[in-house]
Amino acid sequence: MRNAEHSDRNRKERKTRAGIMVLTLILAILLSGCSGKPASGSGDIMDGDGMLNSYLQITQEEAAYMMTKDDGHVVVDVRRQDEYDAGHIPGAILIPNESIGEEPPAELPDKEQIILVYCRSGRRSKEAAQKLFDMGYERVYEFGGIIDWTGEVVTAPVDEELVAVIPQTDPVAAADPRTPEELIREIILYHGSYDKEADDQVKERLHILKAKDPRQGELWEKIMDYWVYANEEMPINMERLPEDLPQGQEMCIVVLGFELNDDGTMQDELIGRLQTALTCAEQYPEAYIVCTGGGTAANNKEVTEAGLMGDWLKEHGLDESRLIIEDASHTTAENARFSYDILLADYPQVTSVALVSSSYHIAWGSLLFEASFLKAASEQQSPEIHVISNAAYPFENAKYMDTLRFETGGMLQLIGENPLAMDYYMDRYTKPELD
Repeated sequence: MRNAEHSDRNRKERKTRAGIMVLTLILAILLSGCSGKPASGSGDIMDGDGMLNSYLQITQEEAAYMMTKDDGHVVVDVRRQDEYDAGHIPGAILIPNESIGEEPPAELPDKEQIILVYCRSGRRSKEAAQKLFDMGYERVYEFGGIIDWTGEVVTAPVDEELVAVIPQTDPVAAADPRTPEELIREIILYHGSYDKEADDQVKERLHILKAKDPRQGELWEKIMDYWVYANEEMPINMERLPEDLPQGQEMCIVVLGFELNDDGTMQDELIGRLQTALTCAEQYPEAYIVCTGGGTAANNKEVTEAGLMGDWLKEHGLDESRLIIEDASHTTAENARFSYDILLADYPQVTSVALVSSSYHIAWGSLLFEASFLKAASEQQSPEIHVISNAAYPFENAKYMDTLRFETGGMLQLIGENPLAMDYYMDRYTKPELD
């Protein structure tokens, strides 16, 4: 019993000393114009007995101030070795979060030393800071991620030829070993696999991409902004277009095809899309109508979606001179890319499109058309064409309810990652790990 009481008394003394140290530091920071705060998500900084029960979360400005002090502090980077090599805060030592277990790290022999912890975005640093505090380290301060750090960053030696072509405003990006193509693939995979949960990962890779290749960085920032807009903010118009769109031939209406029956006849869903398209064509009598979709009938290779769609529209009164047939595509990504090529080559007056599809497919289709159009215009230095509106045939298809997965497959196909795109289309993919 005496040993237990003695151990409990030591624990309380340690926590009391740590609390006094923290309060002293907070006072110093407040006097310097900063504002410390308890660890986010870890409850109050003091427990019911007035003792410290967690690490302290501070701002990066506070951390920078503390780094100016000659008090024996240590800055700990808890990322991976490759991330550390790509760029770290001067003087920081590397102790990867995954290496911190139950035993105190050999690099940190003094449990009363001030320890300033950071990672890439702030997630791993919080985990590591709590683990260190639970081990008995009394002065642990977590200050977020290096992606928000505005102070100096040092890097490992880099290839001089690489440095020569990369803007030197961001040494972390300059030293990153990934190519622009690899970064773009990761941007798509993270957003497509985790949506908003991976915003930090997407933001970091866009930042590096913009430093390595400003044109690509600007392009993909636009595309990713549109991806969010299409799924969260874009209005979907049921069965007809708004009345305030451009008249004349500067806007065309694009009708997206749908898989044919095995015998080569159209499914009811596709006929519903055509009925909506016919209404839109009547609203805008000068607009061209693009029918897009290739041969998808298992037992009839002579027909295509676009061909049958054009025939249906003509049979229901549409003037053939308004029809544009794109009959080579088999996916939404190909619908977009092939349609752009036709419009650019033969219809230079067209500057915008309105999409017609099923309601569940509008955001997905709009994303791939806008992304494909932006990418083609950037690469070819050709005029931009934009998706400006839509009209939806009200329909739900259980096979395609996981639209984010299909959007991701389309985006991967857009950048030429066809095998990986098929993994997403077929739902046999493995998500990247959140770092």
